[in-house]
Amino acid sequence: MNAPIDLSGVTLTTERLILRPFRQTDLEDFFAYASMDGVGQMAGWAPHRTIETSQTILNHFIAEKKTFALEYQGRVIGSLGIEEYSEKEYPGFTEQKGREIGYALSRDHWGRGLMPEAVREALRYLFEDVGLDFAACGHFAGNRQSARVQEKCGFRFFGVSPYTTQLGTQETSVNSILTRQDWLSARREKAKEMLALIEARHSYRGAYKPSPVPREDLTAILRAGLAAPSGCNKQTTSLIAVDDPGVLASIRAVIDPPVAETSPAMICVLTRRINAYRDRCFAVQDYAAAIENMLLAANALGYESCWYEGHITDADRIGDQIARRLGVPKDYELVCILPVGIAADTPKAPVKKPFAERAWFNAFAGEKG
Repeated sequence: MNAPIDLSGVTLTTERLILRPFRQTDLEDFFAYASMDGVGQMAGWAPHRTIETSQTILNHFIAEKKTFALEYQGRVIGSLGIEEYSEKEYPGFTEQKGREIGYALSRDHWGRGLMPEAVREALRYLFEDVGLDFAACGHFAGNRQSARVQEKCGFRFFGVSPYTTQLGTQETSVNSILTRQDWLSARREKAKEMLALIEARHSYRGAYKPSPVPREDLTAILRAGLAAPSGCNKQTTSLIAVDDPGVLASIRAVIDPPVAETSPAMICVLTRRINAYRDRCFAVQDYAAAIENMLLAANALGYESCWYEGHITDADRIGDQIARRLGVPKDYELVCILPVGIAADTPKAPVKKPFAERAWFNAFAGEKG
């Protein structure tokens, strides 16, 4: 038989979500989305008409320890359950090594990519931490939203089977499978794309098109920077994205000689000295890692950028003047600006030295001065 997976001590995090066990304090949030028309019907259960119904189900979730609450911005907006699967629906797969995923999400949050985000993290947990060989997932025929979630997460069609819902209706269940091997292969393909992006990225110092950078993209770039490692997790790096034309003009007024005059957005990188180990501070390493993450994220989203640091931190202290215009406290230092925008000119990649001149195995093999 399947060894039980106890989720009571498990918390998973994604860019926007926390997957954690349900608590009694989640009752009002649970009732809020479980009572919405359309949410339960997608999975074959009736909307909750009373909070007592939600309380009964919540008690079941807490006792069974098989269901994650999906927390978003401090509120629970859905659930993701990890259940034993039916051999009848998935013949030929070893029972001890699989689980079936089921989910529900508040209508207020449909169409934002939150459920694929949650399912991907659940799959990572099941394949990496639990060591399963496969995950199963199903949806009712005609439920295109759920089908898209499974497609985005890499599930492949397995078959169809009859399904009797809790409402007593007969539905056709479209069943899908994702094996650990397929999941690993997909990850390797994504890794290849990432490595290609890293090799293709280069600094851009040309003009930019006036097209504004959407806040959603700027936020994604900032998140990439904040996700970078930091010495002893002191998180010495902070960031300010600037997209207001007036503020941008104020910043450019003090940059001499001028750079990034036409970029529609700019990210200002701040650092703060906090000792991490004994009397050592790793602020430089921290913000360097954050900057590289942001440069790659900007490039992945179709933008160009350039790391301007020495230009604003030399003797004339341009960074300090920019910091004052942004209201930055004196215990922070503004060390870098990253223009962000769509290139108006054709980017030109610099010539890099051959791999063998700069990288070796097991011993130094370069020229010895």
